[in-house]
Amino acid sequence: MDGIKDSDILISAGTHLTVDEVASIKSDLTSLNIDFVVNGHGAASRFRSYYYEIIVKEENIGTAKKIVEKRRSSTSVESRQCPKCKNPKYNELKKSGIWEKIYYYGTTLVQCRKCKTKYPI
Repeated sequence: MDGIKDSDILISAGTHLTVDEVASIKSDLTSLNIDFVVNGHGAASRFRSYYYEIIVKEENIGTAKKIVEKRRSSTSVESRQCPKCKNPKYNELKKSGIWEKIYYYGTTLVQCRKCKTKYPI
Protein backbone atom coordinates (compact mmCIF):
# COMPACT_ATOMS: atom_id res chain seq x y z
CA MET A 1 0.00 0.00 0.00
CA ASP A 2 1.65 3.16 -1.15
CA GLY A 3 -1.14 5.44 0.03
CA ILE A 4 -3.39 7.86 -1.79
CA LYS A 5 -1.77 10.95 -3.28
CA ASP A 6 -3.33 14.27 -4.30
CA SER A 7 -2.63 13.39 -7.94
CA ASP A 8 -4.57 10.07 -7.79
CA ILE A 9 -7.95 9.85 -9.50
CA LEU A 10 -10.47 8.52 -6.97
CA ILE A 11 -13.75 6.82 -7.86
CA SER A 12 -16.66 5.71 -5.70
CA ALA A 13 -16.85 1.93 -5.44
CA GLY A 14 -20.04 1.91 -3.37
CA THR A 15 -22.47 4.29 -1.68
CA HIS A 16 -25.32 4.03 0.85
CA LEU A 17 -23.42 1.42 2.85
CA THR A 18 -24.05 0.39 6.46
CA VAL A 19 -21.39 0.37 9.17
CA ASP A 20 -21.22 -3.45 9.01
CA GLU A 21 -20.86 -3.46 5.24
CA VAL A 22 -18.07 -0.87 5.38
CA ALA A 23 -16.18 -2.87 8.04
CA SER A 24 -16.33 -6.02 5.94
CA ILE A 25 -15.36 -4.22 2.72
CA LYS A 26 -12.48 -2.42 4.44
CA SER A 27 -11.12 -5.76 5.64
CA ASP A 28 -11.29 -7.25 2.13
CA LEU A 29 -9.68 -4.20 0.51
CA THR A 30 -6.90 -4.12 3.11
CA SER A 31 -6.14 -7.81 2.57
CA LEU A 32 -5.73 -7.09 -1.17
CA ASN A 33 -3.51 -4.04 -0.49
CA ILE A 34 -6.04 -1.67 -2.06
CA ASP A 35 -5.97 1.89 -0.68
CA PHE A 36 -9.36 3.41 0.08
CA VAL A 37 -11.16 6.31 1.74
CA VAL A 38 -14.43 6.05 3.68
CA ASN A 39 -16.79 9.03 3.61
CA GLY A 40 -19.73 9.24 5.98
CA HIS A 41 -20.90 9.56 9.53
CA GLY A 42 -22.25 7.37 12.29
CA ALA A 43 -25.80 8.65 12.72
CA ALA A 44 -27.58 6.36 15.15
CA SER A 45 -31.25 5.58 14.77
CA ARG A 46 -33.68 2.70 15.09
CA PHE A 47 -32.86 1.81 11.47
CA ARG A 48 -29.32 1.41 10.19
CA SER A 49 -27.86 4.55 8.69
CA TYR A 50 -26.96 4.38 5.01
CA TYR A 51 -24.52 7.26 4.78
CA TYR A 52 -21.20 5.63 3.99
CA GLU A 53 -19.20 5.54 0.77
CA ILE A 54 -16.01 3.70 -0.20
CA ILE A 55 -13.67 5.51 -2.61
CA VAL A 56 -10.67 3.87 -4.29
CA LYS A 57 -8.02 4.70 -6.86
CA GLU A 58 -9.13 4.46 -10.48
CA GLU A 59 -6.80 1.50 -11.12
CA ASN A 60 -8.53 -0.57 -8.38
CA ILE A 61 -12.16 0.23 -9.20
CA GLY A 62 -12.98 -3.13 -10.87
CA THR A 63 -11.80 -5.24 -7.95
CA ALA A 64 -13.34 -2.89 -5.38
CA LYS A 65 -16.77 -2.90 -7.08
CA LYS A 66 -16.76 -6.73 -7.11
CA ILE A 67 -16.05 -6.75 -3.36
CA VAL A 68 -18.83 -4.20 -2.69
CA GLU A 69 -21.39 -6.11 -4.77
CA LYS A 70 -20.49 -9.43 -3.12
CA ARG A 71 -21.03 -7.88 0.32
CA ARG A 72 -24.29 -6.22 -0.74
CA SER A 73 -25.74 -9.49 -2.01
CA SER A 74 -24.93 -11.26 1.27
CA THR A 75 -26.41 -8.31 3.22
CA SER A 76 -29.63 -8.60 1.23
CA VAL A 77 -29.96 -12.28 2.12
CA GLU A 78 -29.07 -11.70 5.79
CA SER A 79 -31.58 -8.84 6.17
CA ARG A 80 -34.45 -11.10 5.17
CA GLN A 81 -33.60 -13.93 7.56
CA CYS A 82 -35.45 -14.35 10.83
CA PRO A 83 -33.45 -12.63 13.57
CA LYS A 84 -34.24 -15.47 15.98
CA CYS A 85 -33.77 -18.71 14.00
CA LYS A 86 -32.15 -17.43 10.75
CA ASN A 87 -34.83 -19.09 8.61
CA PRO A 88 -35.10 -17.26 5.25
CA LYS A 89 -38.78 -18.12 4.67
CA TYR A 90 -41.50 -15.80 5.89
CA ASN A 91 -45.08 -14.66 5.28
CA GLU A 92 -45.98 -10.99 4.84
CA LEU A 93 -48.38 -9.66 7.48
CA LYS A 94 -50.89 -6.84 7.34
CA LYS A 95 -50.07 -4.11 9.85
CA SER A 96 -52.99 -3.92 12.25
CA GLY A 97 -53.72 -0.96 14.46
CA ILE A 98 -52.33 2.54 14.40
CA TRP A 99 -49.32 1.83 16.64
CA GLU A 100 -48.13 -1.08 14.53
CA LYS A 101 -48.49 1.06 11.39
CA ILE A 102 -46.45 3.85 13.01
CA TYR A 103 -43.81 1.58 14.54
CA TYR A 104 -43.20 -0.37 11.31
CA TYR A 105 -43.64 2.62 8.96
CA GLY A 106 -41.49 2.26 5.84
CA THR A 107 -40.94 -1.47 6.30
CA THR A 108 -42.77 -4.68 5.48
CA LEU A 109 -43.90 -6.65 8.50
CA VAL A 110 -43.31 -10.39 8.13
CA GLN A 111 -43.60 -13.53 10.26
CA CYS A 112 -41.12 -16.40 10.20
CA ARG A 113 -42.68 -19.62 8.91
CA LYS A 114 -40.63 -21.71 11.32
CA CYS A 115 -40.68 -19.95 14.73
CA LYS A 116 -43.51 -17.41 14.10
CA THR A 117 -41.34 -14.40 15.11
CA LYS A 118 -42.60 -11.07 13.69
CA TYR A 119 -39.94 -8.73 12.25
CA PRO A 120 -39.64 -5.91 9.69
CA ILE A 121 -37.74 -6.11 6.41
